[in-house]
Amino acid sequence: MSGSMRGRVGRLLGRLQGRSAPVGPPARDPDAVEAWVREGVTTDRDATLARVRGLVAQGPDVLRPAAWLRLLRVVFGAGDLPLARELATVLEQRLATAGPEADRVRRQLGWLRPWLATERGATAPGTGRRTVAILDYDHPGRHLASHNIGDHVQSLAALTHLVRHAGVTWHADDDRDPGLAALVAELQERTRDDLRLTDVAAELDVLTVSRDASEHQALPEDTWLLGFGWYMHSLFGVRRGFPMHPNLRPIFVSWHCNRRDMLTPEALDYLRTYGPVGCRDHTTVELLRSHDVPAFFSGCLTTTLDAVFPGAPTAGPDAPPAYVDLRRRDVPEGGITYLHRDDEVPNRPFARNVRDAMALLERYRTDHSRVVTSRLHCYLPCRSLGVPVDFRPDDPDDVRFDGLVGLDDAGFAQVRDGLRDLLVPVVTAILRGDPEAEVYRVWRETTAPLVAQER
Repeated sequence: MSGSMRGRVGRLLGRLQGRSAPVGPPARDPDAVEAWVREGVTTDRDATLARVRGLVAQGPDVLRPAAWLRLLRVVFGAGDLPLARELATVLEQRLATAGPEADRVRRQLGWLRPWLATERGATAPGTGRRTVAILDYDHPGRHLASHNIGDHVQSLAALTHLVRHAGVTWHADDDRDPGLAALVAELQERTRDDLRLTDVAAELDVLTVSRDASEHQALPEDTWLLGFGWYMHSLFGVRRGFPMHPNLRPIFVSWHCNRRDMLTPEALDYLRTYGPVGCRDHTTVELLRSHDVPAFFSGCLTTTLDAVFPGAPTAGPDAPPAYVDLRRRDVPEGGITYLHRDDEVPNRPFARNVRDAMALLERYRTDHSRVVTSRLHCYLPCRSLGVPVDFRPDDPDDVRFDGLVGLDDAGFAQVRDGLRDLLVPVVTAILRGDPEAEVYRVWRETTAPLVAQER
């Protein structure tokens, strides 16, 4: 922290402690307010939150709207929801007297409001059917919600391992997850005939769950999840939403981590409890094994997307290439370009985003002779669908790629088919309603040879 920042923080702290320090600069400086409370919740949480309550008691006019919002976010991240709700109320009062320059704060408060309504780890009423969750990428901070349609490509890939069980009827709450039941039914119809399974006849519920903030959603007990991907975003820089919601029962597969700070003692115990962990890349395998977490290389779920894209690509050799998320200088003049980042992704329902992801993949295989991309979750899906693809990442040595690039066709097929076969026994056990202990016994037995091979 710079000297000038320390001065501003000190003056604000003086005000909160009841001293006669001047109020002007800190009250006008959201950065100073945020720096003070962020440092305080890590060094003396209870005392800091008590001082924030004292600030609330002084009324809405003591801080600018942006400063109240910064306080609200950090307090939410610290897990004090009652105080966060008080801050939201004070901020609304302050916004009532603010001009249009505060519209950005109004939008951000509106985004955060629904997350304040549910107690941490809340249980939702069940329907009597087992529930299966699928990862979505919503987040209490709009700027931290995923803007990348490639994330929904991964969720689509996870769904393929559920919908290939043709005897399952899926139910979803259309108010909570608009269009989700219809999407799952469509994917069941799209599943390749040679991959359909008729081993389970059951009715189950499906819902979405936030990858990074599941504990702030109400979930039924006994909710199962394929826990894949990278749990990227913290709760406003204070803590991570991992371990996940206590009602979730994860099967970790295609899991990725390259940040040791995520592997807190609680996170490591959680991974051991629900392991072994199938890892998307070899780097994650070694990281987890160094912490005595049973782990193995599973590869990425997106290698299995061909399950719901029957038939071969139809674009002819004369069709133009597609250039996906490349720098402008790397695209020839007149080249057809695509971006997987879209600022509207957070505003759309999960089912709509998955359908958009499907439509994009269909375009790659019907309108283009090949794809040139820097995105891992464009490269792997295109290979799965049989689309010729040239992978040009910004950093070829990125640890996320270890085991996923440089594969010939036989090696790629081995990863894809191995992952598909690996999940059949455990997904079958989940769908037919086996008890928790039995599901994890099946998972441990199925993965035991892979864990032993890593040793």
